[in-house]
Amino acid sequence: MWNLIDNTLLDSIRVDEGVIYCIDWHKEYNIVAIGTYSGAVIVYDMDSGKQLAIFKYHRKAVFTVAWNTTKSDVSTGHVEDEGPKQYLLSASSCGSVVVNEIVYEEMVQHQSNAHVGSRGQRNVMVSNKILFLITPNVNGAFGACWHPFDNRYFAVAFHDGSV
Repeated sequence: MWNLIDNTLLDSIRVDEGVIYCIDWHKEYNIVAIGTYSGAVIVYDMDSGKQLAIFKYHRKAVFTVAWNTTKSDVSTGHVEDEGPKQYLLSASSCGSVVVNEIVYEEMVQHQSNAHVGSRGQRNVMVSNKILFLITPNVNGAFGACWHPFDNRYFAVAFHDGSV
């Protein structure tokens, strides 16, 4: 993590899964998702430096990870009363694309000024559900992003030039 104002290194994380290809910082919580050469997607608490979860759905390198926070269920479009939902999109050079719904204890008990990973809070993943999966194919997936205005949609860039 770098401080842009004075160009200093604030902190760093080492992973056991090899080379890191991508990272996405959650928009509301102080956690990051990391995509690795080995195909693992790792979620870290930046305050404690602890690994919260590791997902091994991809057979090859993960080139994109992207968080999506919404009050809607992305699979139905219905607005939920239980608070924001956290979705994690990942895409791999093997062509697999996964969307996970991820629930952490702090996210379930969210307070307006609380941040996941804040000191004194516990980081416990209570749910991880795969909502979408494209199985590996010859066209590797090298980029992916959520639609900026409608959280039900995402785009994937494949090796063959298709989106």
